[in-house]
Amino acid sequence: MECRYDGAHGLPLTSAQMLFWLAQERDPQSPAFLCAEYVELRGAVDVGLLEQALHQALVEAEATRVRFRTTADGEVRQVVQALENWTLPVLDLRGEPDPVRAADDWMAANGHPAFDLQCDHAFAFTVLRTADERFLFHLVMHHILLDGYGFSLFLHRTADIYTALAAGDAVPPCPFGSLEQTVADDLAYRSSELMDRDREYWRVQLADWIDESAAAHRPEEVSYTFVRETGHLDAEAAAGLRALARTARTGLATAAMAALGLYVHRLGGGDGEDAALQLTVSGRSPVSRTVPAVLANVLPLRLRTTPQTTVAELLRHTAEQAKGLLRHQRYPYLQLERELGVRHDRPGALGSWGINVMTYDGDVRFGSIPAVIHNLSNGPVAGWAVNVYDRPADGSLRIDLQADPGRHSAAEVAAHHRRLLGLLRTLATVDPALPVGALDLLSAAEREQVLAAGRGPERPVPPATLPELFEQRVRREPGARALVCGADELTAAELNGRANRLARLLLARGAAPETYVAVALPRTADYVIALLAVLKTGAACLPLDPEHPDARTQLMLADARPLCVLTTAEGTTGIGEYGDGRALVLDAPETRRALALLPATDPTDQDRAQPLAPHHPAYVNFTSGTSGRPNGVVVEHRQLANLFADHEAELIRPAAAAAGRPLRAALTASFTFDTSWEGLLFLAAGQELHLVEESVRRDPAALVAQVRRKELDFLDLTPSYLRQLLDDGLLADGAHRPGLLMVGGEAVDGELWRRLRDCPGTASYNYYGPTECTVDAVYCRLDEQGSRPVIGHPGHNMRAYVLDRAGQPTPPGVPGELHLGGAQVARGYLDRPELTERRFLPDPFGPPGARMYRTGDAARWTEDGVLEFLGRTDEQVKVHGVRIEPGEIEAVLAGHPGVAQAAVTVHRTERGAHTLTAHLAGASTGADGAGPPDAATLRAWAARRLPAAMVPAALVFHVALPLTAHGKLDRAALTATARNQDRAQASAARRAPRDAREKDLCALFAEVLDMPEVGIDDDFFALGGHSLKATRLASRISAHLGAEVPAALLYRAPTVAALAEQLQGDELPDAFSPLLPLRRGNGGPPVFCLHPSGGLGWCYATLPRHLPDDVPVYVLQARGLRGGEGLPGSFPEMIADYVRQIRSVQATGPYRLLGWSLGGSLAHAVAVRLQGEGERVELLAMLDAQPIDPDEARTIEADPELTRTRVLEAAGRVPIPA
Repeated sequence: MECRYDGAHGLPLTSAQMLFWLAQERDPQSPAFLCAEYVELRGAVDVGLLEQALHQALVEAEATRVRFRTTADGEVRQVVQALENWTLPVLDLRGEPDPVRAADDWMAANGHPAFDLQCDHAFAFTVLRTADERFLFHLVMHHILLDGYGFSLFLHRTADIYTALAAGDAVPPCPFGSLEQTVADDLAYRSSELMDRDREYWRVQLADWIDESAAAHRPEEVSYTFVRETGHLDAEAAAGLRALARTARTGLATAAMAALGLYVHRLGGGDGEDAALQLTVSGRSPVSRTVPAVLANVLPLRLRTTPQTTVAELLRHTAEQAKGLLRHQRYPYLQLERELGVRHDRPGALGSWGINVMTYDGDVRFGSIPAVIHNLSNGPVAGWAVNVYDRPADGSLRIDLQADPGRHSAAEVAAHHRRLLGLLRTLATVDPALPVGALDLLSAAEREQVLAAGRGPERPVPPATLPELFEQRVRREPGARALVCGADELTAAELNGRANRLARLLLARGAAPETYVAVALPRTADYVIALLAVLKTGAACLPLDPEHPDARTQLMLADARPLCVLTTAEGTTGIGEYGDGRALVLDAPETRRALALLPATDPTDQDRAQPLAPHHPAYVNFTSGTSGRPNGVVVEHRQLANLFADHEAELIRPAAAAAGRPLRAALTASFTFDTSWEGLLFLAAGQELHLVEESVRRDPAALVAQVRRKELDFLDLTPSYLRQLLDDGLLADGAHRPGLLMVGGEAVDGELWRRLRDCPGTASYNYYGPTECTVDAVYCRLDEQGSRPVIGHPGHNMRAYVLDRAGQPTPPGVPGELHLGGAQVARGYLDRPELTERRFLPDPFGPPGARMYRTGDAARWTEDGVLEFLGRTDEQVKVHGVRIEPGEIEAVLAGHPGVAQAAVTVHRTERGAHTLTAHLAGASTGADGAGPPDAATLRAWAARRLPAAMVPAALVFHVALPLTAHGKLDRAALTATARNQDRAQASAARRAPRDAREKDLCALFAEVLDMPEVGIDDDFFALGGHSLKATRLASRISAHLGAEVPAALLYRAPTVAALAEQLQGDELPDAFSPLLPLRRGNGGPPVFCLHPSGGLGWCYATLPRHLPDDVPVYVLQARGLRGGEGLPGSFPEMIADYVRQIRSVQATGPYRLLGWSLGGSLAHAVAVRLQGEGERVELLAMLDAQPIDPDEARTIEADPELTRTRVLEAAGRVPIPA
């Protein structure tokens, strides 16, 4: 490309100049792009000769005299101006009281002159004289004129001219090349094949890497001032560093780059084994090598290392990477960021640590006077910038660290600088064969500081097990109310007696320490009784959730191999082969008779096969696993005892003292969630446990109402659910508030933190702890912390470490992976020795034999010694407080015969919620020879095998899953498509709302689902709705209508059209009504569905969509679900009541009856009753049920206790005999 300079129109800008021009144009008044330094000269300086030398150097260096103008077509040009009427100012400070201080003050005040790039010379030189033979030559220049290399050429030329003039010699010829040729060379490069080759090199280099953390935390407004820390490596250390470099056949610059790369890697910079530095290079070709100008470039130096990499290997690798970078150093930084789609006005996008090694100043002398160069500023700083200055005069190195003060404090900069200098000094004496992971970044004092911060209080823990602690409570206050569940209330003695009888029955069946007993019961008082009973035998509990898919439940049973499963007659269907022989059916008549005959006294070690000891397992909880199978975590009694001691001392006892009575503690968690064990801790500590019923615990409005009605004092909730409760008035003024809140399971955001922290009368605690460390390991009280969310300090006898990739402690403020040691570290994973070995590691900082758990969570210590949670280091996420491993979901989906590949991604919605999206590449045909499965089929497949929280909300189908240039799964590309495709498919055939109510409902659906729009026929659950979102939507609709809309209504009317129809009229349907209409219609006789055990008929909610549209569907539910309603006195009365309800809708036959499990038996009894009244039953559908045996029916009617039991069973109340 031709570049013609005619003097009037000037020259185009180089790529580097354009970068500075654009940045200055955005902020014309900013002094950020000024470079300043002073040259210290000790000797008899002839100031007149210095002025003459400077004048000639300015004339020769054309780039120093350019001014800039914009042409009519918007092009920016640079025009070289003559140097007229220029003189060198001299300021004599020898008369000042402190000349050196006066010089420093003057340079600070005059280091930022306002240059007009279109009208002024963009430089300013001044000589400050502080002593007879001490001169400070102060230079300020805009970066658009010269880069560091060009400035060095200019300064050397000035010194050479001065030296010649001082000696009376002829001035050497000008060594500078032409600015015009330099600009022409830069323009030619931009359209050359060489640039194309450079582009391809960088495309491959950076295809799968970008410093996302720097981009994510970059402020919108970048501050271009800086805070700086300066230090030196003495000549001996510098010589050692040079010697180390020579062992790898490289130089000082490579050693400095390797050291910083190692430091950044250990700080957690980059990705995995990668770290990237921004390396400043000259950007010059042979044409421009002797031209003072702006051609410098900044490019990412990508370094890979592991803790096992040796120092020598790191040096060689750095040299090789730098060599490749230098071959392609001319590719413009601006273009590079555009190629990656990153805005160039946000520095730091390609690595937040920069390094510039300046070895080109060399030995500068003005005549016989050596020059000592002191840099004052190098232009803007984004992130961190390390400048290394080689000092050949004395053999030392000057090391500057600069940072953006808007993001980093002076103390933080000083600490990093101190550690970096320490690492360089260590490398100067290290054996090159040493693994880099053995190098410690911390001083001894810093190391002890972070280790001390991570030690929780050391407290003695009595060697008692949880059942022993509970029995001690019973002996202290046998008549105190201990457990409340709905209408059931048990004293401590009653609860203990029932648990003891069941424990003795289990002992007779072989329950003993190191065995497992599964509990698969409805959410009633019996679940708590069963947990206590299992613990009393010495066996370990395996809590199961009847709502989990049968396939998952059976996987857990297969892993734990319990000797028996405590369940109900209805529950046996979900436990597969364990229903044959191993099931202990608590509502079976023979079980009840056996329990009634057993003593209610506490079992002792004489009753057990072996004594119960603290090291025996207490329970096993299953968490999500990468293999497609959940992992069982085995927690021992001693770990549970430590948690009890901590909570009693720090939480329960102070809260009870403040309340002036035993606490009423609400247990809202699922029993498969490890936080449910806190309920038993409150029981053992003498408090009153309220087991919140299933129908209430998931309904925010109902739960808040129960908190107020029963004046509950304590709740333990996830932040996601707590937000909903707060919106429903949990902490509202003028109503009862719980005095104690525990929040955990997922991160607390700033807004929730402030709401809880500023609430008077309620003590809120943020708890953190993986299942592998027994529920809660680290915590803090919010009102004792600042405004920024933290997780606090370790609990009693616990230890917390934040470690870098080499397993060394990180300094305060530096992220690392959180490891937990101490008394609550679990035994390990059930029958997973290899996984246990990978996650439960030897604790090098604890006592001999101690272990620590590698959490996979990122954290850091604050300067105050408090832990701050930063998220996951791996691909695990928390959804609704449940820890989820995407790999487990992927394995389940890939198990479908129509799916060839599956990948699961997680993204946060605008409201901060996590959403799971499954990306699928299908097999050519399904198992039946048809095409790939549709979304509904796959959701159903996943729902049968995974808990609801793990079923993806969206499914995106691909021909093939995208890969990066390195052949890895491109998760970034997957995430980019996750937000749109499934929704776009759903919106293709949407019907718009037909009236104002439907319009309002569509808006509320869209708000809760975080979607731009929803049609009136879109199914709430098919669009990613789940139980938490259903309760949120019901709450929003209730507030909008001014009347209560239960969440259960959404299960039978999941579309706007169906819901609007249900909401017609003044009275909303009651979800707990004995007769619940799922769909009204006139398409023939209705289908009447009889409820299963538990009393609720919501399990039939999706039945109408599988029947013709005009067929009415009704559900009969047990009376008493709302509380305060009387129950039938006998089983025949209950059947007669159901017949009356049916006849109120359909006076005469033919009748259609359907029932599942117990509901099938009830449907059969209703059919018999109708036929006895002369009516015809057209359909009797019994699903997984059997008719009532006539002999058993007569036995029930003859025994009032059995009659009461059968009625209570139907209503969901199945007590264990007292």
